[in-house]
Amino acid sequence: MVYASNLTATAMKCQEIIYIEREVVSMLWDGTYIIIGVIALILLMLVLGIISGVMEFVLVESLVNNVVTIRASVRRYLRPGFNLFIVKLVIELVFLALFILAMLPVVAPLLKPGVVITTGLLISAIIWLIVVLLVLAVAGGIVNSFIGLSIPVAMYNRKGIIAAIKEVVGAFRREWKQVVVYWVVRIILGIVAGIIAGIAIFIIFLLVAAILLIIGLVMFFALSAIAGPDSLLLWIVLGAYAFLAILVFIILGLLASVPVPVFMKYHMLAFLNAWHPEARIRFFDAAPIIPAAPV
Repeated sequence: MVYASNLTATAMKCQEIIYIEREVVSMLWDGTYIIIGVIALILLMLVLGIISGVMEFVLVESLVNNVVTIRASVRRYLRPGFNLFIVKLVIELVFLALFILAMLPVVAPLLKPGVVITTGLLISAIIWLIVVLLVLAVAGGIVNSFIGLSIPVAMYNRKGIIAAIKEVVGAFRREWKQVVVYWVVRIILGIVAGIIAGIAIFIIFLLVAAILLIIGLVMFFALSAIAGPDSLLLWIVLGAYAFLAILVFIILGLLASVPVPVFMKYHMLAFLNAWHPEARIRFFDAAPIIPAAPV
């Protein structure tokens, strides 16, 4: 009896060990999937960032030359676009570090053990968060404006993006009042253009939605009369139609998001050409000079 009870206890311990091992392996697999997902997300963001940097140059070239050559322009500006992405990435990391440093005096006391979080403490933390975000947003807007002004300078003056930024900042120090006026006008133009575009997009979306709804209702009643309201064919067709309708709205949204940024980019190029003639922007003229200098 003692021997049998020992065997039973040993078997139960073995089962517990096997169960623990399975749980550990399951946790490791779950952690691996999470790590793979995070790495994939980071890689996707990096790829999209590089594409965004390249397309900055492509858009400027297309607007200046009034000619769209996506494939050739992408090959031409792959390295400058990658350099621009690196510069933006470094700036974003700096802003992230500044945000963390600015929030530490508020967050650190809240994390101490035994601290009573009162309503006043939360309100003060929220107010400080809003102030920090506003300051960083203004600073980020200024930095992005300098970068945007630097891209044509880099394209048409055989400069790297950092050298172009230095040139634009130097010109700003000499004639900062014009740039401040440009920023104010740009904000007003952005608001007005955004409102006009928003109203136009809303009207277009309503018209398209009404047309798609009428077509969908006609399909529903027609198929219901033919195959019955509970027919599998009816819901398959309506599901496919709903998917196509969603695609239509996505395409409309993408198309609707183009005019305002293009208009604002034209405004930026026109201002740069008048404010800093050394940029040598040749509207509707020869092909741009590719920057030979590294970052």
